Amino acid sequence: NQGVYLAAAGQPDSAIMLIEKGEQVAIKKNYEPYLIRSGANLGRIYISIGNAEKALTYLYKTLDLLDTNPHKEIELRVRNSITWAYLELKRYQDCVSFGRKGLAMVPPEFEYIIPYFCNNMAASYGALDNMDSAKYFVMKGLLIAQTKSDNHIVANGLYILGNIYAYTGQFDKAIEQFQKAKPYREKVGDPLFIVSDLFTLSQLFYKKGDYANGIKNGLAALAIAEEHNMIMKFEGVYEALAENLPAGHPRRQEATERLQ
Repeated sequence: NQGVYLAAAGQPDSAIMLIEKGEQVAIKKNYEPYLIRSGANLGRIYISIGNAEKALTYLYKTLDLLDTNPHKEIELRVRNSITWAYLELKRYQDCVSFGRKGLAMVPPEFEYIIPYFCNNMAASYGALDNMDSAKYFVMKGLLIAQTKSDNHIVANGLYILGNIYAYTGQFDKAIEQFQKAKPYREKVGDPLFIVSDLFTLSQLFYKKGDYANGIKNGLAALAIAEEHNMIMKFEGVYEALAENLPAGHPRRQEATERLQ
């Protein structure tokens, strides 16, 4: 429980250490219910820190344990995490195929999980250049997420929809979706996603030729990234600023140098 709390608090390394410590005890005592929960949590955490391959190892082991220790809700969450891992690994067809199988297994009482499957599949369909299917699954997930007041998944759905419009050159519609996502992101309060949305908006304004708004959103993203020391997000932020800032501007020179 402490490990799950630390993961939610943005301390994944400490979370992994604690959960794996408990896992070693559970292995010695052959206590499978703990191994199921630890495997499900470690899978999600490893995906979040960029190690989706290791996550899949935990998640598939957890599915095997669930064969002899059935728990429908945990199984569905594990299956969704596997679709997420495939998405992060750019194994888009695997994400879609596994996601469709997972969706077919969701009973009415666990409807809240459907939007999670839908968003992962929508992003994969977008990467596969199947925009009609991508939009279908985004909208399917959004309708359910809004009825459940799931701010995180609503924001993610709007983010994916914005990317779909951006990919097809509909920049005004794309910007509209990201701006709709903003209040949902703020309610969740996760700076990681807020920074991603801001620098994506900055890039969209650049493509429109609205450099003033591009700079505004880029600087806002930079301020949050620096405050939380989000090293992995600096590249995207600096790219957005380098695009929008005029030649000779000191911040553009700084952004260009840091990208190098």
